Amino acid sequence: MSELIEWKNYGVIVVEPNPWDYVVWADSPVDIEIINPSGNNIPYAPDEENQSGNGDKMDCVTVSSAWSMETIFRILIALNKLPQNTRAWLLKWNFFDKDGNVRISTRWAAIQNGTTKEGNSANTVAEWWRKNWFIPEWMLPNDQTLNWNQFYNTAVITDEMRKCAKESLDVFSIYYKWILKDSDYKSSLQQWAVQVLTPVCPGWSTKSPIPTCNLDVAHATELLNVQGDGKKDIWDSYDPHHKIFASDYPVPYRMLYIVKPKIQNNQNIMTFKQIKWQNNIYACNDVSKIKSLVNDMPTLQGLYELTGEKSFTVVDNLNGYTDCSMKSFLWLDRIIN
Repeated sequence: MSELIEWKNYGVIVVEPNPWDYVVWADSPVDIEIINPSGNNIPYAPDEENQSGNGDKMDCVTVSSAWSMETIFRILIALNKLPQNTRAWLLKWNFFDKDGNVRISTRWAAIQNGTTKEGNSANTVAEWWRKNWFIPEWMLPNDQTLNWNQFYNTAVITDEMRKCAKESLDVFSIYYKWILKDSDYKSSLQQWAVQVLTPVCPGWSTKSPIPTCNLDVAHATELLNVQGDGKKDIWDSYDPHHKIFASDYPVPYRMLYIVKPKIQNNQNIMTFKQIKWQNNIYACNDVSKIKSLVNDMPTLQGLYELTGEKSFTVVDNLNGYTDCSMKSFLWLDRIIN
């Protein structure tokens, strides 16, 4: 890739935050939740993906937002915070690559979210994701051998893709919040994942850290980490993908992406009739199809997936109850409490 000053990226259309947009640490129905206490997302950086090849696709806003969501999934999986029912749905649609990472089709979104040869705005892309959600990368790969018209051909969108995306709306919720204060960088990275809109200063592809400049905002990337001295690690859709901003590099716009499974670990408790005995709560499957001791099963949905049964029997006392062996009981106390 040639130096910035020659290629001039125009992938970002700057639109100021709307008055109704959520803001980090301001009023919002989305709870603050720490998913990565370190605030360092470098270990969870997404796979390398380019926005140029046979011409620039100007979809950096879409690519970096999808990366933010992929990073969230990597964190949830690595820290064992992905609900089992959510994992089952992702497996159903083959979202996982050979390394076990969730891959999201950026082309699916870019075709439909209004990306033009001038790019797109962070607001528009985030709102499109919120309402339309995603499909796996394999369904519609980011094929950079295609020219502009081939890449953005709407005829490639299939009913199967629409079906997958429609289902995803029932499995996940996506939210986005603007980060207005510099002091909120680290805490935001502890919560979810962060997209940033910045200038592309001279030295973009050749210097580390990239020095500051006074150019206009032109490009979107994912922020991965804020170092102790204020330098910032980003993930970019141009080589080299891992770049570092100088501590005084301008980052005027930053957006927090949030992905929350709609069915949490304890949300389906009423699917299973409960057994109370000696201050603990148990569930017993009617036909004893439990395959193994499941005391450590993290979700009730996981019990359903293991047994294939939704019906459970309630008894007052387990003493002398022979329809289920002790291996057929799930200890639910920590799930409910």
